[in-house]
Amino acid sequence: MDPASAAVLAAGTSVCGVSAIVATAPAVRARTTDVVFSIATILSFGVVSIFLFPVVGKLLNLSAHQFGVWSGTGILSSGQVLAVWSKL
Repeated sequence: MDPASAAVLAAGTSVCGVSAIVATAPAVRARTTDVVFSIATILSFGVVSIFLFPVVGKLLNLSAHQFGVWSGTGILSSGQVLAVWSKL
């Protein structure tokens, strides 16, 4: 993986998802394919999280507050966090 691709993917997973990828891409001179791959990775993780997080939260017997903190920090897109909450 080249450094520009790694940088946009790292920004997306560590900061706030797609908006961080788009903001970081010009600074590291990422190619369009690097940006698209990183966005697809972040959104794919979110789709899996929509179905997986509620199941794991119930298995762990998390309170609503604990589940909110966990899902809010673990899922990278606020829309996907809202979708997870609608499944509870």
